[in-house]
This record gives sequence, C-alpha cells and structure tokens, in this order.
Amino acid sequence: MARRRRSAARTSGLPVLRHPTIEQAESRQPAAPAGSSAARRGLLVAAKVVVSAGLLARGLGLPLGFADSLALVPAIMLITFFPLSVAGWGVREGAAIVLLGTAGIATDGALAVSVLFGLGLLIAGLPGLVIWLVAGRAGRPRPASSVEGPAPHL
Repeated sequence: MARRRRSAARTSGLPVLRHPTIEQAESRQPAAPAGSSAARRGLLVAAKVVVSAGLLARGLGLPLGFADSLALVPAIMLITFFPLSVAGWGVREGAAIVLLGTAGIATDGALAVSVLFGLGLLIAGLPGLVIWLVAGRAGRPRPASSVEGPAPHL
C-alpha cells in the first residue's frame, strides 16, 4: 500500500514527504528569528551612513570625530525621513547645520557635508532610475484609445 502511494505521488508530480529521524531533528540548528537578518542589514546600512558622513567631513578637513558622527548623523537621517520636502533636500541640510553645529562644525562645512551626502545618495540611485525607466516602458500596456482608435464623443 505504501508503495502505491509513493508511486502515485511521484507520477502526479507531487513531492514525497519524508519525516526526519529523531537524530536528524536533534542535530538541526534552531532557525534564526525572522527579523534578525533584516535588523542586521538595517544596522549595516546605518553604520555605512555614519562612516560615509564622517569620511566626507574628514575629506573636507572638518573636525568631526567618530563619536560625534555616531551620535549626530543618525539623528540627521531620522529628521530627513519626515515628509516635508522632496527626498529630504533642505530638511537634511537644516538638520545638519543645527546638529553638526553642536559638534563645533561651522555652518558652511555642515552644509557642504550634507549636500555632498545628498548628491552621493542621488548618484547611488541613478542605476535604479535607469532600470525603472527601461522596465516601465517594456511592461507598460498600450492605452486603450491607441489600440481601438479614438474614443467616442458623447
């Protein structure tokens, strides 16, 4: 009877389910929580943002230490996420001037770091724009009016 079930499952294209032995079940590692991978990726992105802003400041010769960057840059990015402007432009610069000013960075230096960071984000997003434009044109259906002729006037 068991042979008949297995052969019927194989011929129907369904997978044959097999139960693991106790030894196999005990030897398996517990699964990681579902959000741990996303949390790790989020922390990695946040660390990259902090490091890149710190490196931009250092490249401009500004005295922004790692501790200041670690404390202030995430706050600047958080303020940028408020939907007050397009892509955070203006909001990010204002937040950078105020918050980096508390670390002793002059207004022009804070503005330069913020604008360069924004330009870096813009440049990093350009490949996605190209893909979106190419995929959007290829997958877009024709308008009904161009396929069937002009729309009737009522």
